[in-house]
Amino acid sequence: MSVFSSLYVARTGMQVYERNMQNIGDNIANINTIGYKASRGIFADIFYNSLLSGTSQVGIGSQLLSVQRVTTQGVLLGTNISTDLGVKGAGFFTVVGEGPAGLDQYYTRAGQMELDHSGFLVNPQGMRVQGYAANGKGDILPTLGDLEIGNKESPPTITTEIDLNLNLGATEAIGAGFDTLDPAGTSQFSTSISVFDSLGDEHQIDVYFEKTAANEWTWHATVDDGELENGTEGVLTEIATGTLSFTNDGTLDSQVQVGGTMNFQDADPQTIQFSFGEDLASGGDGAGSTQHAGLSAIEEAHQNGFAAGRLQFIVVEPDGKIVGTFSNGNVHSIGQIATALFLSPGNLEGMGDNLFRESIESGAPAIGAPNSGGRGQVFSGALEQSNVDLTNEFTQMIITQRAFQASSRTITTSDEMLAEVVNLKR
Repeated sequence: MSVFSSLYVARTGMQVYERNMQNIGDNIANINTIGYKASRGIFADIFYNSLLSGTSQVGIGSQLLSVQRVTTQGVLLGTNISTDLGVKGAGFFTVVGEGPAGLDQYYTRAGQMELDHSGFLVNPQGMRVQGYAANGKGDILPTLGDLEIGNKESPPTITTEIDLNLNLGATEAIGAGFDTLDPAGTSQFSTSISVFDSLGDEHQIDVYFEKTAANEWTWHATVDDGELENGTEGVLTEIATGTLSFTNDGTLDSQVQVGGTMNFQDADPQTIQFSFGEDLASGGDGAGSTQHAGLSAIEEAHQNGFAAGRLQFIVVEPDGKIVGTFSNGNVHSIGQIATALFLSPGNLEGMGDNLFRESIESGAPAIGAPNSGGRGQVFSGALEQSNVDLTNEFTQMIITQRAFQASSRTITTSDEMLAEVVNLKR
């Protein structure tokens, strides 16, 4: 190897360290880039030349073989913004739209999502997040597509069940008979509850309780007849009745219901089942309504119907399900975010704007629900920070700087040696 060869070797070193410094600078510049994955240089020597014999070899420099993407997990930092999403574990969000390479499907770890003017979940570039829609009941559908969640409504839910837990005063006198013309005067206690028909319209049901014998009560559920199909306004109509029996210690022994079917105006017919607790006769433990000393009082009232409601806010669960809370109090799934899994995520093609594309080396994406098939969990209100280790980058910067200086010193020294050779001829 000549002095000229040493100049070449030193030049390859300087080139390698120059490119590595560029890579280090890129990592440091993106330390605050959401979802950024650091990269590192992979160095290799250049093939050897033989000196005099096959067993005596000397290298002729170095090269930057490749730049490898480091796919380790970044820290998840809370933001309290429900559409900010972070992946913990493997997996990438899938987005479709006009990106750096034109209209295409891209992948990203940057979860700064938002709703656009059409109600679609999009990334900062306006590309639509891919996932699975849900039907009105909250069941997730199998077809992958754009996630439209901003214009969701919760359809009305017809009331089919009413649960009333109350105490009926044990010392109340036995009544003389209930009369719909004078319900308050012919009952010992009453309560009201709102119900909903098939259109989501709200109606009030009044329930009157009359003591008919020791440890026995009769209840009467009534509505204004004017709210029923072809009814007369101002007339009280009984839609259901029944009896409640109690043991001597005031525990609910049995309950019976007669009727309960009604047809509100313009709505579908509906049947409402009234329940007053877990009576002993039906195999229950007697929990619920009681007959104890003291005043009659309602303790708990619940019905299972809802009016139509507008979406108020969302939360994304770890399995990617988007759960919406609606103005009517209803809560159910309105979609599910999909994530993509790659055999070699470090070999995805970087496109800029925190986006990647599939490559031959990365393998094809396995797209599915998070928290399944090895895909990571999705966290709502959190963003994955850059995985750049600043301490390590500074260390590599110093090493690269020193190596560059040493390579440049090699050139200086080789130049001086070459000058000495030239001077020998004089």
